[in-house]
Amino acid sequence: MRISPFFECFRPSHEVFDFLDELTEQNPEFMTKYENVSISYEGRSIPAFKISTSKDGEEMEKKTLYTQALIHAREWQAGAATFFTMASMLDDLRAGKAEATDLFAKFDWYFVPIVNIDGYQYTWEVDRMWRTSRHLVERHGQHWGVDLNRNWPPEEYFNLDPSDVDAETYPGEYPLSEPSTAGLFDFITSLDGLSGLVDMHTFGGVVLRPFSNQAGGGAEPFGSRMKALGESVRKALSTQPDVQYISETGAFLYKAYGCFDDGMFLHYNLTVPTLTIEVEGDDFVSPQSSIRPVGRNIYLGLRQFAHEALTYSKFVEEQYSDTDTDTDSEDAELDASSYSYSYSESNSDSNE
Repeated sequence: MRISPFFECFRPSHEVFDFLDELTEQNPEFMTKYENVSISYEGRSIPAFKISTSKDGEEMEKKTLYTQALIHAREWQAGAATFFTMASMLDDLRAGKAEATDLFAKFDWYFVPIVNIDGYQYTWEVDRMWRTSRHLVERHGQHWGVDLNRNWPPEEYFNLDPSDVDAETYPGEYPLSEPSTAGLFDFITSLDGLSGLVDMHTFGGVVLRPFSNQAGGGAEPFGSRMKALGESVRKALSTQPDVQYISETGAFLYKAYGCFDDGMFLHYNLTVPTLTIEVEGDDFVSPQSSIRPVGRNIYLGLRQFAHEALTYSKFVEEQYSDTDTDTDSEDAELDASSYSYSYSESNSDSNE
């Protein structure tokens, strides 16, 4: 399906979901649709898709990966690369390619291809450069949405640099204030065996690892492990001489609070690797001819992420196994737990 005419141009949401529904119908043994894993502010369903070789009723101990795209509405290239990756995975599974069959013998992979579905629709109908949700907040006679990539917990790292409401990075009133992020948080945290998460963005060719909300990459030895993971994914993305990604912590670009990758990495106490990939390019508006080349690179990068997530999981298991038997290893456990948090349940009933 990666040779489909679908990838000859960028597509509005109804065409995206028609295509993904077609993939689901054509590949029932590999792909499953989950219709309503979350809901947008304007009431649109946010679906997820699972790619897996597991059979119904079959008991298999697999790990789980999660990838999402278009949390920022204008970042069409990130979405297209994600759709292309999904199609490529199915093509390779149907062809019986060893790389794919080996990968999915170990993992089930969940995709939420369009997180900000209201905003994405708006980029097609009104304003190509719209970034945020369509939960509009009035300020100084203008209306601005909520940046869904600033709306994640923990609360102690939320909006520490308070911005005016009339800004593209307005984070909302509190973590998970938006129905879309609240629903996705519940969905993600319900997944068994979660071993890695990737948030797809545009642009710049950068592999970003936590943290954006503070200096450094996390308590050791987790920070060093994440640095090695990011570098490995960077290399996999940089197979062409004219395409060279870099790997850095999020704060390398700029300090930001309430980001998805930081929030999930902290929620899982640094034990589940989480990356943001800014796909290659130098603008939010990309030529249609770039869809397949960028998609091919992202497919390679995400496959490598899966391998690295497995290695990271083994490292975590060994780390915590050591702390049970070796009192000299206590510091590593304590360092990791210092990043844990308790999200305030008092906010959970206030979601709109």
